[in-house]
Amino acid sequence: MNVQAVEEMIVKHQGVSIVSGKKVTGYAVSLDGKAYIFHENGSRVQVRESTIIPVQDGVVDAMELMQDGGDRHSLYCLELSEQMMAELRENGARYLEDLAEWKEEDYRRVRGLGAQKKTRIQEKLKEYGLVDIPEEYSNNE
Repeated sequence: MNVQAVEEMIVKHQGVSIVSGKKVTGYAVSLDGKAYIFHENGSRVQVRESTIIPVQDGVVDAMELMQDGGDRHSLYCLELSEQMMAELRENGARYLEDLAEWKEEDYRRVRGLGAQKKTRIQEKLKEYGLVDIPEEYSNNE
């Protein structure tokens, strides 16, 4: 493979710094189980892995990708691990709006989804105005 072909495959990413909470853009790398964004000058910033998303050409703020341009919101809005988002996708959820339609049995099918993560998802759905969860239900479990 020639160098030009390799350069075309490298994609910039954006993530949220663990320390500052600010968005950083650069090249995403996983080292020793931790996620980093490397800048052009070689410096690196540790980021939460669940916030890393690719930057499309011409997109100034990649976090805008969290909304698909229509009325649907990406699962990245949940700020869950990549593994948990993959589990949700395997069970048919592509957007937050899909999760808003889920019943209790749908949540139970998801491997690794405990009460805390389920509550977190429900709180996000409420935050985005997708469901109205009664107070007693969200504290249940």
